[in-house]
Parts: sequence; C-alpha cells; structure tokens
Amino acid sequence: MVQTNNGNENSWIEPLGIFRCVLLVILLFLILGSALIVVPACLLFYVGIMAWSRLEKATRKPAPQPLNVSGKATIQDRVVRVFIASTFEDMQAERDILIRNVFPRLNQHFRSEGVSIIPVDLRWGLPQIDVDNRDLAGLCLSRIDNCRPYFLGLIGNRYGTVLESFCEADLADHPWLDRYVGHSILDLEITHGVLNEPGTPKRVFLYSRENYFEDKLADSGGNDIDGANIEALKARIESAGFRIDDYMEPSELSDIFYEEFSSILNEDLKHFGLSQPDKDLDGMLQRYHHSEHLNSYVFDPENIACIDRYLDTGGKPLLIVGEYGAGKSSLIAGYANLLRSNPRPHAKSAIINFGRSEHLATTLRQIMAQLKTIVDGLPEPPVSDVEVTGQFAAWLTTAARNTVIVLLIDNICDLLQKNTIGRPLFPWLPNPLPASIRLVATCEPFRALALLERAEWQCFTLSPITAETGRRIVKRYFDHYLKSIDHRHLEALAAASNGQPPLYLQLLLNEIRVFGFFKHMDPFIRSLVLVPDLKALYHRLFDRLERDNTLYSEEWNRLATSDEPWWIYIILSVIAESPVPFGEEDERHLMRQLFRNQLIQDTEYPRSFIGLAQDLGIVEYYNDSFVISSPLVRKVLRERKLYPQAMEKIRTTFAPSQGNTGPDKDNTLLS
Repeated sequence: MVQTNNGNENSWIEPLGIFRCVLLVILLFLILGSALIVVPACLLFYVGIMAWSRLEKATRKPAPQPLNVSGKATIQDRVVRVFIASTFEDMQAERDILIRNVFPRLNQHFRSEGVSIIPVDLRWGLPQIDVDNRDLAGLCLSRIDNCRPYFLGLIGNRYGTVLESFCEADLADHPWLDRYVGHSILDLEITHGVLNEPGTPKRVFLYSRENYFEDKLADSGGNDIDGANIEALKARIESAGFRIDDYMEPSELSDIFYEEFSSILNEDLKHFGLSQPDKDLDGMLQRYHHSEHLNSYVFDPENIACIDRYLDTGGKPLLIVGEYGAGKSSLIAGYANLLRSNPRPHAKSAIINFGRSEHLATTLRQIMAQLKTIVDGLPEPPVSDVEVTGQFAAWLTTAARNTVIVLLIDNICDLLQKNTIGRPLFPWLPNPLPASIRLVATCEPFRALALLERAEWQCFTLSPITAETGRRIVKRYFDHYLKSIDHRHLEALAAASNGQPPLYLQLLLNEIRVFGFFKHMDPFIRSLVLVPDLKALYHRLFDRLERDNTLYSEEWNRLATSDEPWWIYIILSVIAESPVPFGEEDERHLMRQLFRNQLIQDTEYPRSFIGLAQDLGIVEYYNDSFVISSPLVRKVLRERKLYPQAMEKIRTTFAPSQGNTGPDKDNTLLS
C-alpha cells in the first residue's frame, strides 16, 4: 500500500482501480478484435514471403561455389578454357561475335592479371576418323572435361543432331549415356557440363535466343526444330536451379556474357589469390606476353644450343637477329621459361625485359626493380630519370658482384640513347660488361649492322622455318585450343610455311581458328595458303576485320556517322602517327569524341578491337602505351583505302587528349 501526503490511505485507490479495469478491458477488446485481422494478415504476409523466396530461388543462378584447388580448374596456371555448346548453323553469328570480339575483349580486360582465356569452339576441330566412327559424343564430353568448370551454353530453336547409338568406349567412360539414346549432341553437352554431378562447383553461363530473331537468319529453315525437346531441356535446366537468360541479337548476348563472365572470373581469381597485386606487376605482364608468344612456339634445337653455349662461355653480348615475325620474341620468351623451370647452376637469376619503350628511364627502372627482388642488399632505385640512366651501369655491376645475371632484352635497339655519335650506343650499360653478366638481346637486321660494327657483339641470325617445323607449330597451336586438323590441311599449311617467318604461320592459323564454317574449310584453306607473304596476309586480315565490323557493329558505325568501319582506322592511325605515346586514357577520350555519345563513354566495346589487334600482332602494349608492332604493319595500314581518309577525318574533326588529360582539353596527339 502506498502512503499519500495527507495520510488518507483509501482516498484515491478506488478511482485508480476502476481506471485500470477499464483500460484492461479496452486492451483485451482491441487484442481479441484485431486478431481476426492481424493474424490472417500475418499469415498472408508469411505465405507471400515464402512464395517470393521460392520464385526468386528458381530464377536465379546458384551462388558460385569456391573452386577446389585440387580440381580440374586450370586458372591456377593462368589459363582458362571455356567450352561453347550450341547447335551450329543457326548460331553462326553468336559464335562469330564471341570468338572474334568477346574473347579478345576478355583477354584485354584480364591481361593485367596475366590470365589467358581460351574459347573452345567445336564448329570444326574434331578428328574426322573418330567422328566417322560415331565417337562424336565421347569427343565432345572429353573437351568439356578439359574446360571445367567453365561452360557456355546457347539455346535457340533447334534441338540439333540426334544420336541413336553410342560406341562401347563412350558407354564405358560415361554409363549415363545409355539413358540418353535419341537425345541431341547439345542436350548431351548440357547434361554433362551442367546437370551431372550436382553439388560440384560449376561456372555455367546459359542463354536462350528469343524466337522471333529466327526470322532474321538466312538459314532459318525449320525442319529440325523440335520445340517439345527444347522446352523439356530448358525445364530440366531450370529445375536443377540454373537460370537461362534471354537475348534477342548477338550484340546483346556479347554484352551480357562479358559482364557475367568478368564478374565470376574476378571472384575466382580472388579465391586463388591471383588477383592480389604482384610484387612485380611488370614482370607479371611480361609473363602473359610470353605466354602469347609461346602458344605455338616450337623450340629449334640449334637456337637453344646457341644461347646455351653463350651462357656457358660468356664474352661479348649475344645479339639475335631476324626479320619482323622471325620468332625473336618467342625465342627470348621460351628461353626465359626454360630458365625458370630449369635454372642454370651458375646463374641464379634471369631478368626478362621487353623493349619497345619510348622512355629509356622507365625500362631501366623496371629492370632495377626486378633486380632488387632477387639480389639482397641493393638500395632503392633512384627517383629521377636522370639518376636512373646515370646510375644503372653501376647498379647492374653491383648486382652481378656475387651472382651471374642473365639479362634478356627484346628489341634492344628501341633502347638506344639519342646523340650517340662518338659515344657508346648504350651508355647505360657497364663498359666493359662484367664477366658475370650475360646479355642476350634481339634486333631487326636493318639496325643490327651499325650496332655490330660499333659494339662488336656476337651475332646469331634466325632462319625461316622449315616444313617440318611448320608441321609441329600447327599441331601445337591447335592443341592449345583443343582442336585437331585434317591431315590434308596440315600438309598444305606445312608446305606454305616453308621458308616463311613463324608469324606468317601464326596469322594463318588464327584466321583458320576463327573461321566457323566446317563445310567450307577446304576452299578457305586453299585460298589462304596461296597468300604469298606476310604483307599480303596483313592486307587479307584487314579485309576480314572490315567485314566483321560491318556485320557485328552496325550500331557503332551508325554512331560514327558512317557505313564503313572508320573507327578501326581512326584508332590505328592515331597510334601509328602520334608523335607522343598513346595510352589507355587517350584511347577512351578518342572513343568519346568518335561516337559523340556520353551514354557509351565508359563502354569497353571498342577496346575489344585493341585486344584483337594485339592478338594479331598489329598493336603492342609497352610501358603504358600502345604502339604499332612494326614498320611493315604501318606500311600496310597506309596502303589501305580507308586509312588516308581516316587521317583526314582526324585532322579536321578529332582532337584526342595528350597524356592523362581529360576530354575537355584541346591538346592533340597529331602534329
């Protein structure tokens, strides 16, 4: 009981008790009365949430599971293969834009990670004798295994070729095939690559083309369209928890796949710790550059023996001389990899650097940074360019005091210092070179004569490839893409490569790889091997690039206010004729000016051409800038019909930025 101030204990108890009773009755009434509304509402809300959750779960792609390091993923070796599954004739446009545009674009994007992305496209490339023996299913499934966990499936209106039987070997390797007699190859590929082995990590990308796009296809046909089977296949896919994205045209597919694949691969790189900044980023970029050169490189024992002898005996630096495309860079890259895997007992280190530098101090600073990571006790490299060039010789001598340094430099003549009359050609090198330094460099013949006369270096000249070497290069190249080639075609390519530089054969093989019409392979290869030399081959290559641009880039040409592929030549002409280095920011600014559309200013689509141009040996990227790969390519460009017109268009219309300036600057890269 509570006391009041005036001592009357019961004066306020009764009114308060009545108030409490009334309040309690009101609360009980509200609770009981509202229960009829609130409880059903809560139940409906719960049911709605559960239904939405089930629907969302059924339509979304499963969250990527962490890859097993001990599994079949090759990303640890910085090589990612993606199997492409679809019917062929009705998916030519999609496959063409993926192979010729999207995958070069992806390789360009992941170049800084040192990752090479390889599409496995089986429009052609299976051993014909095995296909004739109906071993087709096993061959396709084995290629899928080689590409795991990455799988790209395209579903159109065609169910594809149906297999009514399987050979005993296929059934022994894949017992589940016994239940799939009468299913199409596309169905088997998706079953093996996506639906089998549930719970294992997969990187699956599935897309379905809208039906009405079929009307745009020249060979739309319809005889082999089996809508019921297609719908059944889609239902099996979706019931397994995989989403199928719709698209209307190939350009839309390319954008969707690019974004989704980039996102997933970034996550995988983080899982393997490959996306962390490398201690020597330049070294990582160079290793990727090496891998490109090594895709089809075949070691010539004579070339390797020559470098081996020099490393054993020492003496004057060894200069490897060869015409453009003779394989100098491939030889340097290949030997660098040999040193990594089998270090020489007297050489603890190999410093690998590629020239093509417009700035000597930048290249020397990179070499000094590499030296510092492998030789203890070296001070920090100087900050100023003058100090770098002035101190490099002493730095290199100090680094080689207690160990043998193998220094491999490609295109060393690009590192010539100006105004060398009466002075050494390379004053940044120790003179004389210490006995513990082995310098192997490459150079083209027109520069080598003066260098050899003044520097008195040793010289080794690369010879053109033979038919036998060409045969080995062809096999190695297509093995890299999980393809085989008919014996007749192999012999034709080997004969055509006899006496040619390796780059000639490399470009031939690339044109065959991206060609997607198996029925027309014979006339295509016959016409290709008749191309007489590297210059004529580059002209043919540019013809194909123009056709590709017209077929797959209508919108971009329209934005560029021209029916012809202006922007290809505008980019190349700026790179070729610019008096100052042309970097990535300059490229982005140029594309913004070229298309006059702020909505696409951040797009990476035009960069796919730069990536492709690098793969084809047209453009190279050194020290944060793009350069035309050789005087031969520059000459071919200037002979093209659209090239002088593009130059005139640049002079009268465009003003790309210089260096790292923004798009509002009026600096020009062209004099």
